[in-house]
Order: sequence, then C-alpha cells, then structure tokens
Amino acid sequence: MSRDKTPGPSSQELAFVVVNYNGGKLLAECIASIRGAIGAAGAAMALVVVDNASADGSAEAAAGVEGVELVSMGANRGFGAAANAGIAATNSDWIALVNADATVAADAAAAFIAAQHSLPGTVGVVAPQVRFASDRSTVNSAGVEVDALGIAHERFLGQPAGAADQAAFVFGASGGGAFLRRSMLDSVGLFDERYFLYYEDIDLCWRAQAAGWKAMYEPQVVLYHQHSAFVKQGSELQFYHVGRNRIRTLAKNAPASLLRRNALRILLYDAGYVSYAAVRRRSLAPLRGRLDGLRDWRTFRARTPLAQAPLIPAGSFAAALRRQRVLRRNTFNARP
Repeated sequence: MSRDKTPGPSSQELAFVVVNYNGGKLLAECIASIRGAIGAAGAAMALVVVDNASADGSAEAAAGVEGVELVSMGANRGFGAAANAGIAATNSDWIALVNADATVAADAAAAFIAAQHSLPGTVGVVAPQVRFASDRSTVNSAGVEVDALGIAHERFLGQPAGAADQAAFVFGASGGGAFLRRSMLDSVGLFDERYFLYYEDIDLCWRAQAAGWKAMYEPQVVLYHQHSAFVKQGSELQFYHVGRNRIRTLAKNAPASLLRRNALRILLYDAGYVSYAAVRRRSLAPLRGRLDGLRDWRTFRARTPLAQAPLIPAGSFAAALRRQRVLRRNTFNARP
C-alpha cells in the first residue's frame, strides 16, 4: 500500500474517504462534487481516494486532482480493507465514506458540520439522506435497519424524499454513504476486512450499537447514488457475498437467545430466498454464499456476544421482494 501525499492537520473536523475500483467517469464526478462541497463549507477538510488496483486509469486521474490524496492498495482487497486504509490516512474527528458511484450535494459538508455540533456524544454514526441519482426526488436510503433475522435494508427505500425529512435514531448507515466518529472507531475497531464486499458496514454498526454507541439519521445531509453502478443488482457476485456475510454477521453479533428465538424463521426465509433465486434468477450463488457462511460460523463465533443491538421485528419475504423491485428499477443504466 502506498500514499502520494501526507494527511491533513489534526484540527480537521471532517475528512472524505472514497474507495475506488475502476470508477472511471463516476469517480471523477464524485471527486468534483466533494471538492465543491468542501469549498462551499469554507473549512479545511481532507479528501482521500483509496484505489483497489484499478486498471482503467481512474486512480492516476484522481491523483492529478488538486487536494486529492491517493492511497494505492496494490491489489483489490475489498471495501473494508480499502476503507480502513483511508481512515488511517486521515486525522479528522469525523470520516465521511462516500461511494465512488455517488455524488454529494453542494451543501452536504456544511450541513454535516452544522449538524454534528449538536449531536449527543454517544452518536458514533451519522446516516445521510441518500437519493437515487436516476430520480433525485426518491430515497435510496435514510439510514439502515436490521431485523431479527439479520436482514439489513434501507429505511424509506423508494419513498419521496419529503417523507424522510425527520432526523431519527437508526441502526446504522450504509458504508457507501456514512459519517463515522473517530472515537467510536477507536472504541469498537474498524471494518472487518474478511468480508471483502457487503455487510461489513452492518457488522461495524452492530458492534457500535452493542458497545453503547448510537446512530443518527440526518436528512439535511444529502447524497445522490448511482445504484449498483459497479456491482449489479442481482448479480452472482452480489448474491454470493450478501448471503455469506449475513450469516457471518449473525455469527459475530447475534446473542444466542436471539438465534434460538428466530432459528426457524431464519431457516424458512433463507430456504425461500435460495429457492426463489434458483427458479426465477437461475442462480445458486445465494446458496453457495450461505453454505460458506455456515462453514465460517465457528471462526466468526469466536466470542459469544452478550449485548443486544436494537433490531426491528422480522420482516416478510414479500417485503424483501418489494425492496428488490425498487432497487432493480433504479439500478444504474437500467432499462425502462
């Protein structure tokens, strides 16, 4: 891993970290939006791009942009490892993780700085309002919820932005658009680099909640997301890693009492999802992912968790399918 420049001063309140892998034009747009937001805020902030061995020239292009620090991983080590490297390259009180396929609103940095001064000291995660870039009036995420089956989903998904205009305590934030307090990370640790892709953000937020930290949704901080621009919705890659890492996350974080109460529902949900994917999507990747997650169970269950994070009641399989339809409609370059 190599770095092109030295990090900014420790007095910074906020630093942006963007993980890149063959981001192309989308990365350039992401960087431009962040630089604009930093300029509008009128405060010193760092902008770090962490590159996972891209081959499209996007890393070299980013390195040539004024104010950008490039951290080169040397190999594609996944989202968690790259995000951790970016966090280590900053000295700010807060770190904003932004997907390379997202842009930030012009006032996003200023809105966050204004909001964070009034946050309780126990808030370690702030979730912005993320809207679909394909329909900027529609919510992609208003923070993340996790149910008793370990299924994570976006709040207010597919609803008008005005419906999600109230700040609220939530379970956490998606790693593609999350503001993380450094003291929280110092307390609970960084992303688990074994995940590679998907659910490492849920694991981090679960660990934070279990340790007594809170997460807050802040609707005044707005991002726009080109959903699934890099990993397509419903792809084999997504199916596999979501299935595997949800099981790993339950192993790491779910108390035994929660697993006992919900064992049958977890089994039924997963059997239904695997069957649906096999019949409708002709994919066995969800099954392979879940089987690999079960093989990892003892490794990830090294310490039986005792604390309970605030999970919502288990949702239905039909609700999960509705969410999938919303996401497919708003996938980057999706056909009408």
